[in-house]
Amino acid sequence: MELASVTDEGLVPARRGVGLGIQEIMDVSPLETLIEALRNQNVLLILDNCEHLIGACSKFADEVIAHCARVHINGHLPRAPGIEGERVYRVPSMSLPGEDVESFAELGNSDAVALFLGRAREVDYLVHDDDAPLISSICKRLDGIPLALELAAARLSSMSLSHSTSGSTSVSGC
Repeated sequence: MELASVTDEGLVPARRGVGLGIQEIMDVSPLETLIEALRNQNVLLILDNCEHLIGACSKFADEVIAHCARVHINGHLPRAPGIEGERVYRVPSMSLPGEDVESFAELGNSDAVALFLGRAREVDYLVHDDDAPLISSICKRLDGIPLALELAAARLSSMSLSHSTSGSTSVSGC
């Protein structure tokens, strides 16, 4: 459930309920309504883009987990929120291409390049062989971090890769 647009911490439980299609009950808090609806459900809740609401999301997760034994919560966060019983999984960087890449054949078996190209195809971006050095550079500059690679490739729907005459690489269309 996307939380990027939520600015009021008090709206986190209500947003969760709306995202799950749960109707609010008059004179019952959104959190209580949500807990009652989820109490006997096998559910995985994903809290996405919630860095700016970490306190409210932590409280929300504590309450739901305390009352709903079969609910699991996955949060995409830059740091652990400190919720009792949480498990932190660090996503390692992906393998990078070698040095001085000139063509796709030289990109090798780089996981970072494979992810970037896969996401580029999803936004119908046509990659050309002469884009290989730039793609290699992007993957290296983003340190093979999966989320950063996905976000960069997603931007290709509104931007394009280009090579300037000075030999440097850039992403144009900003």
